[in-house]
Amino acid sequence: LIPGAASGSYYGALVRPSSGGTQTQLFCKSGYVISGIQVSRRSDQPFSQGFRFNCSPMNSDGTVGAVQETREIVNVSTLSTDYNNFSCPSGQAAISLDASTANYVRDVGITCAKPAPYSSGAQTILGAGPGFPVNDASSCSSSSKNTAFVTGVNAYAAAGLDGLQAICTPFKF
Repeated sequence: LIPGAASGSYYGALVRPSSGGTQTQLFCKSGYVISGIQVSRRSDQPFSQGFRFNCSPMNSDGTVGAVQETREIVNVSTLSTDYNNFSCPSGQAAISLDASTANYVRDVGITCAKPAPYSSGAQTILGAGPGFPVNDASSCSSSSKNTAFVTGVNAYAAAGLDGLQAICTPFKF
């Protein structure tokens, strides 16, 4: 049971190359899924200093609506003009948080899927921020019979992003 998350939610794998940071859990509203991210494109630090995610409604027929809200995990001196935006293709939502790591999380991407009928998109190979190659992921277990999407993020952050973990919620259509 994840406090604050929808019933049946679970954690994907923890991607935490650093032991630093303070834990923060942020969720989309109930019935919403992550459909896009915003990542700082600055690469002058060994960690990402800006990470946000966008939430869209998951409709009962398995369609994904337009972005309704944005949640911010970390922002250290990151201006709105410092962000790169990555959105899932229309009608898709995130099934994985993909990370470029070294000693910290340096960049973040997402892998998307169409909910109904289920169809996974291509695995992300570069982060959305500075464009570093992805080498780790926190994924939801999804298939045609059990479809789960990323509905929140369990993160560790201070001066930058130290770790992240997908909060996954199953949906039935």
